[in-house]
Amino acid sequence: ARGSVARWSAAGKLLAESLVTSTGGVYLLDVTHTGSGQVIAGGEHRVNTVAFERLLVGLSGDGKKVLWKTQPDVPDVSYVASLVGEENGALLAGNILVNGLATVFVQRVNDKGASVWQRLVGFRDEFATAADVAVNEGIAMAPRTLVKLPDGGLALAAQVKVGDFWVAGLAKLDPWGEGSCLEAGKCVSETPKSCDDGNPCTIDWCHPN
Repeated sequence: ARGSVARWSAAGKLLAESLVTSTGGVYLLDVTHTGSGQVIAGGEHRVNTVAFERLLVGLSGDGKKVLWKTQPDVPDVSYVASLVGEENGALLAGNILVNGLATVFVQRVNDKGASVWQRLVGFRDEFATAADVAVNEGIAMAPRTLVKLPDGGLALAAQVKVGDFWVAGLAKLDPWGEGSCLEAGKCVSETPKSCDDGNPCTIDWCHPN
């Protein structure tokens, strides 16, 4: 199988199409554009008939030329499900196998597809058993859509399997992919010294950077 990234005009006319090939097959699941004019597509590369790993593809803004392809430095079982374009890169949500369980991750990549940071995302569900309450323990997850919110944070929709049932999951994350500063051990006591917008100073995010 080959992945395809196509561009159409507002009138529905096909302007360009690029085929993405790889040994074993390519399945592209989402596409976005960056502020610098690049197009980034993501999905999975089939290693063989049963194994796959995430794949990111960067294309020229007109969609006519593949500029780069990236796969994990260490082979894993993962795929990219959703992409959000940034000024010089993209945010993405995907699925990765951790300790035998399908787990959701979020990642920021630059305009060459290199990872800037990556976080695992845990969901807690009211129907979970006591053993399921720990983040990423006993719960299988499948990401669906990642969006960037007006305040700079992220919202991630996913399917979460608890017991024999799949339920809807929604996670609110900060701009660095953290769901809870307290859980991440990154809370700090800090008071801004000045703000340049004339409004009272506040701290919206708790992060060492």
